[in-house]
Amino acid sequence: MIERMGVDEFNKKYRNGGDPKKVPSEHKRLENIFMEMWLRCDGNPRLPVEQFQFHATRKWRFDFAWPAVRLAVEIQGGGFVNGKHNRGASQAKDHEKMNAAQADGWCVLQYGTKAMGNPSAVVSEVLLILRRRAEHCGV
Repeated sequence: MIERMGVDEFNKKYRNGGDPKKVPSEHKRLENIFMEMWLRCDGNPRLPVEQFQFHATRKWRFDFAWPAVRLAVEIQGGGFVNGKHNRGASQAKDHEKMNAAQADGWCVLQYGTKAMGNPSAVVSEVLLILRRRAEHCGV
């Protein structure tokens, strides 16, 4: 069951830590949009774990995860401004992380700036896949 939170609580936790002068990064801004839409979603079965460390020896984290069904969401910001994930070395690290996650049975959904332009479609897709994986896993 999802817990509903007020606007002030949401802003403090997800937007700017309560500081109106603090501007979140593009990545954090997109994560905030995803989480805000997730909280508004009707029939939402469970909240994701944020910044979930999925690997035993590496410090790799998923932006959002549902560990019981091994589903994760990664939000990639800065796709059109030569952001971190567009550079060769960072891409190689991302590939290593995604391959390790796949080898461990994770389904990782990745969304960038363009996809997050329609956050309701992103949340609908995640919710559909979450439900399918929950049925498959018997959760």
